Amino acid sequence: MKKIALMTLVVMLAISALFYVQLNKLESAVSTKLAQYKTVVQDFHIGVFPQPYVAFEGVKHNQVTIGKLTGKLNFSTLISGNVQLAQLDIQHIRFSDKAHNAANIQIHFSDFSLDNIRQDRVQFNGPQSLTLEWDKPLYGDLQRFHFRFNKGEISRFAANDFAVVFEDAELNRQPLGTLRAEVDLSKDTKYVTADIISDCDLVCIVHLDYASYPDQSAVSFRGKNYPIERLLALFNFPNTLTGNTDFDITAEFVQSRIKAGKFYFSAHDGELSGVNLLELAGQYLPINWQNAEVKPKDAIKTPYKKFVMSSMLQENQLKIDKILLKTTTLSGEGSGQINLKSMQCDVNLTLRANNEKYSEFVLPLRFFNNCYSPQYEVLFDKNLHNQLKDLLKRKFFPQR
Repeated sequence: MKKIALMTLVVMLAISALFYVQLNKLESAVSTKLAQYKTVVQDFHIGVFPQPYVAFEGVKHNQVTIGKLTGKLNFSTLISGNVQLAQLDIQHIRFSDKAHNAANIQIHFSDFSLDNIRQDRVQFNGPQSLTLEWDKPLYGDLQRFHFRFNKGEISRFAANDFAVVFEDAELNRQPLGTLRAEVDLSKDTKYVTADIISDCDLVCIVHLDYASYPDQSAVSFRGKNYPIERLLALFNFPNTLTGNTDFDITAEFVQSRIKAGKFYFSAHDGELSGVNLLELAGQYLPINWQNAEVKPKDAIKTPYKKFVMSSMLQENQLKIDKILLKTTTLSGEGSGQINLKSMQCDVNLTLRANNEKYSEFVLPLRFFNNCYSPQYEVLFDKNLHNQLKDLLKRKFFPQR
């Protein structure tokens, strides 16, 4: 028994020694890489239990600071010498010295060898995921982002210029498809340009431009024929529309908090959920639904041909400057606002019948409370009251 115990102890010591040899080699490789990119680290340490890891504290690269960065390694691959990174934890990262908002990032890797960091071409095979969570929401309750992909590559084609490709990607459970980007980190102002090629009913491509200056940044996001329900989910807007849309979105950030944003959507051939405008209009306007195709259905939704919205984001409030709506039988114009934290809507919409026979009648409506199942009120005014009164006179008391 003593011999068995002694042999077990010897084997454990040998394995531990091997681990530390490999980890020390890794420390040397990482330190060389950090020096190459002029990255300062206050403290660096390694460990074996409960899982082999390397940890950096007080990391600073240009304007970016990290409280603690920990790389967790695959236990089995450490013995063979082909060290693989299983997980990367980045705690309290700030993207500028004056940033008021910090984030935590966790990245899970699949079959990622640390030999990659010594090369100018890094490949990712198998499912990979990244979760970023801000200390404070960017707006509303948008605080957490989850990005995943199944295959990728990062290639360096100049000292601080990179080409990035991620395939089968998704963001916050919304499919993106293939993402191709160019990243320029050569100057104080960092630039990213990207194209996203998604799997849609028709070909839909999204283009993104991002520029990061000290203490502020800006992003432009535009596309054509993109599924609007995916887009609304990505930005944590009320997901009350289906159909495809052209869009143009810009946003400005100061010290990692959103300062302002502009959003423009022009959607077509979809449905507006939560309200049946055809049925609602039929209750108040003298419209005779003769065509079976446009008769109000029992479903609480409104099929539309075109829906246009222009809005501005100010903190948690999405201020809607313009709404244009066109269905087979109705047209509408309106404006309003949405509280993105509580998902409460307050929208005024004026409806008109497309049929010239009823063109003199307008129905002013206000929708309020929960965006997904709003309440409404008819804003009766003297003009509408007189129009309906005159119609009843002509119908029941025709002039002879």
